[in-house]
Amino acid sequence: MRKNRPKGVLRWFSFSGKNSVSRRNRWEEHQLNVEVAPRRKRPRRKGRWKPVLIRMAAVLCLCASIPLGVRWVHGEIITRNQDFPLANLSIHTTGSLENSKIATVGGVKTGMDLLSIDLGAVKENLESLPEVLSARVDRELPDKLSITVTERVPVAWLSCPPQGVRPLSIERGFLIDENANVFRCMELRDEIQSLPVIEVRRMPKPKEGEVVKSEDISLAIQVIRESDVNLETLGFQISEVRVRSEWAMECIYQRGLKTTLSRFQIKRGIEDLTEIILGLGEKSHELATVNLAVARNIPVTFVEPVDTKVLRDSLTLPDPESADPVVSDKQNRQKHLRSILRGG
Repeated sequence: MRKNRPKGVLRWFSFSGKNSVSRRNRWEEHQLNVEVAPRRKRPRRKGRWKPVLIRMAAVLCLCASIPLGVRWVHGEIITRNQDFPLANLSIHTTGSLENSKIATVGGVKTGMDLLSIDLGAVKENLESLPEVLSARVDRELPDKLSITVTERVPVAWLSCPPQGVRPLSIERGFLIDENANVFRCMELRDEIQSLPVIEVRRMPKPKEGEVVKSEDISLAIQVIRESDVNLETLGFQISEVRVRSEWAMECIYQRGLKTTLSRFQIKRGIEDLTEIILGLGEKSHELATVNLAVARNIPVTFVEPVDTKVLRDSLTLPDPESADPVVSDKQNRQKHLRSILRGG
């Protein structure tokens, strides 16, 4: 009868051979008590993030201390060192601003500590001038400061009686550039006084340093640009552009010539006027009015009546039968000279 064995006891049999020390050939029964210990939970480590936090804090302190150290070195060793006085002040401008005014507005003068000059403040002060488009300030050790000023190029005076804007006036006048930026005139120089005038009846109230949004003014600037390209070399400089209607504008030149242009065909009108002046030669200086709003049979008048027969003989017109088809467009424009005979 088998005896009851306790739980957790394993039987293990071992066999002893002939070479065993005891020389006994028998079975030996061994009992092995195995007790399995319960699995213990691994205890949590308290404060295991503290070393990581300490390292991170050390890195942050190091990163913050480097700029402070550089600033301290710059302030204590370099900035307070008086070995860099400003001796060479170089000023260049694209307009007529005087160098003394640029230096005064920028707040710089020779003898200053070069490293203590705030380049950004100098640039901002210069660009606050209404006639300045942009400014650039460069520092070159040991003793040089370079200032480059790009001035606005005015193309005309503004005139708008309903808004109280008057040309050739420092208090109530405005200049305008080709991008329709308006700015005040600070000094009535000769080249400023000789600029053409753009007169309109309606426009928003101009604000210095802003772009005026007006179709009439944009068209007037286009007329001035086309006239300068085509007619200035011929001795016809535009003096005034008046925009008073919804379909046409009036242009007055310094020789007294008055022309009427279509708002919708400005380029074609200026080209026709150029052909008429070239065809008339010396007689072109006697022109009084030219209506360029029409494309055919352009009516003209002269300061004094002219003999149409003499005028016809003085004109050089192309022969329609021998016209070259390659240049037919140009010859067609030249045929407009025949309309001159209808004036006078």
